[in-house]
Amino acid sequence: MKRRFKFRDDDGKMKYLDKNNIAISPIKNAILNDNILRRIKAVYDDIRDVIIHEVKDINCLEQFEIQFMRTEDLEQNISVYENIAKTYKIAQKSMGNDFETRCTIFRIIMFHVLDAFTEEEKEREDIQFIRKLCKRIMDKKKNDE
Repeated sequence: MKRRFKFRDDDGKMKYLDKNNIAISPIKNAILNDNILRRIKAVYDDIRDVIIHEVKDINCLEQFEIQFMRTEDLEQNISVYENIAKTYKIAQKSMGNDFETRCTIFRIIMFHVLDAFTEEEKEREDIQFIRKLCKRIMDKKKNDE
């Protein structure tokens, strides 16, 4: 999988950004309330083993919390990660629990969230399974709201 992110610019044109060119944003939420911290910890506990392995800047809960402190829309960002954790746990039950499989599941989920798959990658069976699972969880959450 390529290590670049796809996005639309202000004119609606598709652009690609190399992950090495992404700048760290400043802290926007200096204080996180207890409820937010509990939710972040619950997500972290669910994905800790793979996020520490897959994301070079995160090796403890505090570093994971800092990612949320940098976001504009804190509630939306936490909600996205809660869905990532839910999808990860369900996919893990279906696809396997060995470490390599868990890391692959996590990578696929993150690439889905970032919409960073090539058309060829979207045809892979494992990617299709997890993308459908992500969609089902997101649809259920929308219906619950």
